[in-house]
Parts: sequence; C-alpha cells; structure tokens
Amino acid sequence: MHIIFSRNLVEMVMFFFIYSFLGWVVEVAFHALKCGKFINRGMLAGAVCPIYGFGAVIIIYLLDPIKDNLLLLFLGSAILCTILEYIAGLALDKLFHKRWWDYSNVPFNIGGYVCLQFSVYWGIGGIILVRDIQELISDFVNIFSTNVLLIVDLVFIIMMIVDTLATVRSINKMNRKLDLLSELQNEIHKMSDFIGENVSEKTLEIADKSQPVIENLEMKKAERKAKAIEAKKEREENTQKFKESLSKKFKNKEVNMESASANKINKLSESVYGDNKFINKDKYTIDELKKKKLYIHNKPVSGEKRLLKAFPNIKENKRKEEFDEMREKSLDKNEEA
Repeated sequence: MHIIFSRNLVEMVMFFFIYSFLGWVVEVAFHALKCGKFINRGMLAGAVCPIYGFGAVIIIYLLDPIKDNLLLLFLGSAILCTILEYIAGLALDKLFHKRWWDYSNVPFNIGGYVCLQFSVYWGIGGIILVRDIQELISDFVNIFSTNVLLIVDLVFIIMMIVDTLATVRSINKMNRKLDLLSELQNEIHKMSDFIGENVSEKTLEIADKSQPVIENLEMKKAERKAKAIEAKKEREENTQKFKESLSKKFKNKEVNMESASANKINKLSESVYGDNKFINKDKYTIDELKKKKLYIHNKPVSGEKRLLKAFPNIKENKRKEEFDEMREKSLDKNEEA
C-alpha cells in the first residue's frame, strides 16, 4: 500500500492535473485573443486539457537531468511533445473517425497531426516549464501532506473519469447521428431518383407517340403549318402538366423501402434520441424523410455544440458531407443565440 501511494506517485498525479488545468488556461487565452470570445477548449467538459498534463509530466521526469543544457532541453521537449501530439491525434482519429486538429496547411507537417511550428513552441515551452514554472508548482504541492494530496487526486481522477465517459458517449451519439443522417439522405436520393426516372420515361413515351403526328403535320401544306405549331405547343403543355401531376403523385405516395434500411433508420433514431419520436414504420413518403432530417438538425445531441465550438476545424473522415452540414447548422444556431 505504501508503494502504491508513495509521495512521488501522488505528486506526479497532482502535477498532471495542475498542468492539465494550466494547459486549458493557455488554450482558452490563446483562442480568446484569436476569436475575441470565450471558448471552452478541449474534448472534456471540465477545465482541463489532459494532453498538456501528460506532456508536462513526461518532460519534468525525463528531462530534469538535462535542464542545465538549453539545447538538449529544447530538443528533448520538442521531440517528446511532438511524439505525444502525433500519437494522440492518430489515436483519436482512429477511435472516433475525426481529425480534431489539422496542420495540413502548415508547412513541414507530418500527416496533419504535427508540424514544425508547434514543435518549436513545445521546445520553448519545455524550457520555461522545467527551468521556471516547475519549481513554483513543486513548492506549492509540497505545502500539502501526502494524505491530502491523495484525497484530492482521487477526487480529480473520479471527476475526469466521469467527464471522459460522458464525452465518449457524446461523440458516439454524434457518430450515430451522422449514420442516421447518411441513411436518410441515401433514401431521399433513392426516392428522388425513382421519381425522376418515372417522369423521364413517361415524358419520352409521350414524345415518341406525339412525334409522328407532329412530323406528319409539318410535312403538309403551308396553310397547315400553323396547326402543326399549335399541336406542338399543346403537346409541350400536356407534357409539363403530366410532369407536375406525376411528381405530386410520387411525392405524396408512400414508397416501400428495403426492410433492412427501414429497420436501420428506426434503430439509429432510437439509439440517438432514446424514446423514438419519429414515425416508426417500414415505409415513408419523401416529405416524412425530409422532416426527419430537419428534426435531427434542430435537435443536437448532448455535448455536440460544445465539441463543435471547441474544435472549429474538426474534420470528419467517414461522413464528411453530413458532418459539414450538421456543423454549419449548429454554428448558425450558435450565432443566432
């Protein structure tokens, strides 16, 4: 028990939380200057950015022996933090199918996850951290006994676990929401194509039947040409009327969907919004599908707005079109509010 809760371990955990908070402060301050308003940065809802905590702890414990060598301290900080940032970015990308930050447009980047510019920032930050800030933080932590630090650590750990689970749940709901939007859009496209194909076939059929009559009239004497033009005009008007009536007919008609698609939409709706307020059946009109889609855009899932505000440049890998539309509507609502 003494080994598990040794002073060094308790202090290390406390350093992690302190620097996670300070990293959050830096992120908030930077974006407040950049955007002119407060933005709760970071994936978690709490005032912490864990990646800063991990980076700070790694630098403190690995690079303290070389803190008097500025060049080695700079290079070590830059390399270690760049590796951490790359691993974190890649892992989050693979886990949630989203690129939470992207340096693709910054020179000398690697996969968009890291870049030389921020590696330099991490190097400079590491020097300031090890040579100046850490001594102050260490003196502050030493004020408290091991038992007090242990209790505070445990409280913070529980809070971060709860926050992390809630955030993961929100991201998974966002992903299911994107799946639902994608399914709805696919069905809308299928039904629109079905209507368009029928309109085109019937239009061509009318044109084929009418063409011989028109050609016959046009071949007659000059005095019959006026009637030929009139007949052609009448054909065009009738065709247009048929298009409108057929479009209305198919728009209001229930089109049977494949049972697998209908079931998937219904299950996704229920998994995202709990009690399913949608029409739950195996066939829908195109208007009903559009209403579903509008309802989804007007009802963000828990944590969605916060995450989109915290990461305005976030990129979706799997359902880019649906995600961009969702983000646009969500940010528009934020501006209106």
